[in-house]
Amino acid sequence: MARLLLLPAALVLAAAPALADEIVLKNGRTLEGQATEAGETVVFEKSGIRMEIRRDEVREIRRTPSAKEQYAEKAAAVEKQEAVKGYLEQCRAAAAEDRHRLGLWCASKGLKDETVREAF
Repeated sequence: MARLLLLPAALVLAAAPALADEIVLKNGRTLEGQATEAGETVVFEKSGIRMEIRRDEVREIRRTPSAKEQYAEKAAAVEKQEAVKGYLEQCRAAAAEDRHRLGLWCASKGLKDETVREAF
């Protein structure tokens, strides 16, 4: 039974994409792993392999955001979405109140059809 409980967790971990920087060399080749700049060299590490590359051989380093940075970005997007939903709910409530007031005004003016239209 314990194995069955561990299996879903293992599948989730296996499905998670590995975070890696991408080093683009001037010769067009790319390396994916962890890149650290150290003065005139770029240190590349992946799966226990460590390689130092001269900085003048590197065209660019494309950084992959860390899991915490990705979380912060996603959390900010969710908060923004929640704020928009809250604003829309306020707008709907205000519109309903405005319609109600319009219906009362129509009733006070004897506009029966318009009063019924605004009541619903």
